Amino acid sequence: MSDPWQMPTPEQLEEIYRIARFAAARVLVVNLLSSPGSGKTALLERTLRELRVAGHRVAAVVGDLATDND
Repeated sequence: MSDPWQMPTPEQLEEIYRIARFAAARVLVVNLLSSPGSGKTALLERTLRELRVAGHRVAAVVGDLATDND
């Protein structure tokens, strides 16, 4: 949506709705994406551990794309 007056596409409206639902529920959503071996899992494990210690409820949804780069 480069033109601020252009109507959003159906896909963009779905994403806006999804973001609004998370915000209304006070849910923080983070997407980690990087090269294999870059430390994503270690970062996620440490972050979740620290958030739990601080008293937050946490969860992780994991989806692994197997590619030729693995």
